[in-house]
Amino acid sequence: MEILGFFPDKIFNNKQDFYYRLCQKSLFFLPIKKRLKQNFINNLLRRKVKFTFNSKNFMPFQTDNRVLLEELKKLKNITYIPNPGNLGDCLIAKATYDFFAQNNISYQLYKGGQPETIVYGGGGIWFKDYYLKHFSKIFKLMQKAQKIVILPSSVYDCPLLVNMLDQRFVVFCREKQTFDYLTAQKTKAKIILDHDMAFRMTDRTFQTPLTVTPEQKLLLTKMYPVLKRIDSTVQFLRQDLEKSNSYESHYDLSSAFGSRKMPYQDVCFATTLMLAAVDLFNTVITDRLHVGIAAALMGKEVYLLDNSYKKVSGVYARSLSQYGNIHLCDKFPLKVNSANNKTDNFYQLVRSVNHV
Repeated sequence: MEILGFFPDKIFNNKQDFYYRLCQKSLFFLPIKKRLKQNFINNLLRRKVKFTFNSKNFMPFQTDNRVLLEELKKLKNITYIPNPGNLGDCLIAKATYDFFAQNNISYQLYKGGQPETIVYGGGGIWFKDYYLKHFSKIFKLMQKAQKIVILPSSVYDCPLLVNMLDQRFVVFCREKQTFDYLTAQKTKAKIILDHDMAFRMTDRTFQTPLTVTPEQKLLLTKMYPVLKRIDSTVQFLRQDLEKSNSYESHYDLSSAFGSRKMPYQDVCFATTLMLAAVDLFNTVITDRLHVGIAAALMGKEVYLLDNSYKKVSGVYARSLSQYGNIHLCDKFPLKVNSANNKTDNFYQLVRSVNHV
């Protein structure tokens, strides 16, 4: 094993791997945090990948964007703060970046200081106080901002957010449970029912040049034998605090990768990884909302189980119930249909990355 702990010698088979090893040894004795060293090495050795995603299964959703665009185009000096998190949050961030570009929304990414206008990324971070360590800093920024737009999110039993809402806020809700909860609080914020940002994913995601870091390369190397063992039906079930069942999971796909700052290159890799992974299978069983959305985007038969506070069923009712290949289940499905359309995108991605 290497000094910093996790790259087996056998996967070092090209110049990038050699330089990664050299950088690890060179930085080992510097008095900085291990994670900062790792980030520095990853960015230094990030490399382009020649990979073409077979997008034959891609089935984009149709969403009405008029209200969202109307609110965004009222704003000046937008500072966009992506919601940190796992693969699902990366999917949201990628769709958001592309949505901004497609609709000529001018913005800058948050890099410090006090923004005048905040557009905060969508997702499920507003869940009681479980994610307080992630959004406590955001609260401080929101307290002093002149205008705040929260992109489509779930909010559940989160008085810390509710007590802050005033006329400066526009909150987009991705399901009716959140909309009803927030409107019942009688705040002065503008509350709007909309759709998760991931539903705005377009084929632009397959046109983005892909780059990978050594750490991302390792992730693919580790995932390869796990996913290869699974047949045409996969169980991607969560293993975290939002879990509401005890069913066996083949792999918790969403937790495989995450990002704190959501840089564009990382969310491009994460989105490609997520879509390629679900495209390995004909049928996907999951209680991860964005695994379900990713699988739906790739035309799979999708069986959804709820999470602990009903956001999966809420988004299903709001945005997915009209699709015949997407099913909401109150218990584990014993009989499933098959889309019969799996591809080897994931294996091609692994091969491409190993040839960097």
